Amino acid sequence: MYYPDCHMHSAVSPDSSAPRHVMAQAALEAGLREICFTDHFDLIDFDGNYSPDYDWTNARREHRRALEAWGDRIAIRYGVEVGNVPTDFAAADRGLSEPGLDFVLCSVHNLSLASDGVDFYAVSYDSPALCYAHLDEYFELMRQSVEWGGFDVLAHIPYPLRYMRERDGQRVGLARYEELLRHILRRAVETGKGIEVNTKGWSNATQADYIWLVQTYRALGGEIVTVGSDAHEPETVGRRIPETCRLLRELGLQYVAIYRARQPHFIPLED
Repeated sequence: MYYPDCHMHSAVSPDSSAPRHVMAQAALEAGLREICFTDHFDLIDFDGNYSPDYDWTNARREHRRALEAWGDRIAIRYGVEVGNVPTDFAAADRGLSEPGLDFVLCSVHNLSLASDGVDFYAVSYDSPALCYAHLDEYFELMRQSVEWGGFDVLAHIPYPLRYMRERDGQRVGLARYEELLRHILRRAVETGKGIEVNTKGWSNATQADYIWLVQTYRALGGEIVTVGSDAHEPETVGRRIPETCRLLRELGLQYVAIYRARQPHFIPLED
């Protein structure tokens, strides 16, 4: 099986210290055939500050180094994870004008600046009411992001639940957002965008979320599903990618997608 990992971070991201060539070596040792680095370009940083300008210098240097070290043994793609784009759509467009990009993930990591711009990771969730107040804004920002549409794939749609449910033990879920999520997924289908199955923070509840999202996206006509470990360190590169590919096959998918030059290519899900 040709296993890809389309969501990886390196020392180019503020929350990782791993050089890209070290991550690429880990991917090769994990049996992956293709990877894409998607380091963070967040228009609100972790501390809640407006951050509209992105410097690609480190990404270019690190990418060349990874290609020189391992590019003859594993396919290494050049991507980015753009976050919080409703903060400044024009700034997102400027930042994504980088030549040679293969892939753009779109995510929401923070509340809006009007809500202090806090990263969902940084909140201690002590009640379902707090969770749902944050989720209300999260999915509205996602809706605005998909209407903007300057990306390829929506990343980790259940993202805040990693911290609300899996970390802090709150009994919350996606059920009350199903109508809005159908709208978001429908707009993704209409504009040729994909969705990601992200294997970080996996649990039975996370699996159930992704099963519902993939089945709903497919029922609406969607065909583009990527898989990514969201690894920030070598030890988690490719984690659960084979199992996730098997799950997608059980759900009736015949392919997973990878991106080259911002265009999807489809890898058969086969033994």
